Amino acid sequence: GGSALGGEVLTEYVGGNYVDNWLMPEAQGALGPRPAPSAMATRTLCDARGRRIAFSQLGEECGPDAKHNAGVNGALSLPWELTLGDDLVLELAPVEEVCSAGDPHWSFGRRKLSHDEPFCPGGLAGDALEILAEIDLGSANEIALTVLASSDGQEETVVLFNARERRLSLDRSRATLSREHCEGAVHDALDLAGQGLLRLPVFVARTIVEA
Repeated sequence: GGSALGGEVLTEYVGGNYVDNWLMPEAQGALGPRPAPSAMATRTLCDARGRRIAFSQLGEECGPDAKHNAGVNGALSLPWELTLGDDLVLELAPVEEVCSAGDPHWSFGRRKLSHDEPFCPGGLAGDALEILAEIDLGSANEIALTVLASSDGQEETVVLFNARERRLSLDRSRATLSREHCEGAVHDALDLAGQGLLRLPVFVARTIVEA
């Protein structure tokens, strides 16, 4: 269901069991990163394969004049498959239909990452991308993936994972030169459960980034 908390508009969920026609809540959370706007007005459907699939309206930070000039207001998210973990916490994964079925256009083997020398793969460019990064953090506390970066470094969007804080963030503070429309970072909890390997799917669709 949708709700407004402290000025945020978000979609909440409650997990539990029905007992004598009463829902006994055991877990509660929000769909999508905080702070909002994101994942608003979420609707779900159950497809022929029994998958519960969610679509959300994605919020925009641009002003009313920009929306009027563009002729659009908002966009739909990718379809995400919803499942419940053993702890009744909602888990999301992109539906397989939006994921590449063939060999990738770009593929990079094992690379050692350094804070002083970020890995910049040559030839990888575009604003319609599916990225699947598999990163072994080792002893590192943070890893960052930068997308939609301008050649002069003035614009960029950064996906950041902090292992110590168990937090995945998307920093939009430099996403556009119109800084008044940059709302900083949104974040969500992400626990690797001691595995150390971060599998991070990132979808770039023009001005939208979903991770």
